[in-house]
Amino acid sequence: MTARTALRIAHVVVSVGVLGADLALLTLTAAGLHGTDPHTIYPAAHRIGLWAAIPLAVAALTTGAALVAVTGLKPWHHGWLAIKTVITVTLTGLLIGVLVPGLGRLAAGQPAHTGQILDTVAPAVAASLLILNVILGIARPRLARPKRPTRPAPA
Repeated sequence: MTARTALRIAHVVVSVGVLGADLALLTLTAAGLHGTDPHTIYPAAHRIGLWAAIPLAVAALTTGAALVAVTGLKPWHHGWLAIKTVITVTLTGLLIGVLVPGLGRLAAGQPAHTGQILDTVAPAVAASLLILNVILGIARPRLARPKRPTRPAPA
């Protein structure tokens, strides 16, 4: 097995792990909306965010960047890769900066700035975007890029 293949396997595994952690967060936060004891739900969701979702998201970002470096692909030349990069960076930032801290406040019994409904919608949207990332990574569609204007031939 080549180092590149091992890196691709690691990237797929941690990326699918992020999706799994996100679905677990969605399940827990949805249960919190439906009356399950918040003293049970939010500490568990916060721990999943801290101990699983964040490390896996950072690993997905790191292995993705390493793959770009190893393969020599340029995100700005491959639309699918640029979209995957933007999704991964954005979701990782929101996970670290907004969702997990909000779940931590809910776990501590404090009101979260984002609110319970948004803390349920966020994992649902994230799961959809992560599934889009999987589709883009497998299908690698040729996305239309604007064509450069042609210069007239010198006379």
